[in-house]
Amino acid sequence: METNVAVVDAMILEYRRVRFHNIENALDTSYGLVSSIVHDQLGFMKVCAPWVPKLPTEVQKTTKWAFPSPTSHDTKTKEMNCFIAS
Repeated sequence: METNVAVVDAMILEYRRVRFHNIENALDTSYGLVSSIVHDQLGFMKVCAPWVPKLPTEVQKTTKWAFPSPTSHDTKTKEMNCFIAS
């Protein structure tokens, strides 16, 4: 079981867009076991396409979302100008 966890972890870290069926075929195991390893044991979740760790990195912790004041938007397009502050 520990070897399966290590193999799955290596596969995800090597190629973040790996699919469950590719992992299933490589390990010759079930979808449920792969799902349990990925989500429960390794703590990965799917965000858009690549697999990412659930916990933020130190860079993500220090990066804050910055929003301009409510009056600083384009009144013609009604779009807010949002950006990431460094």
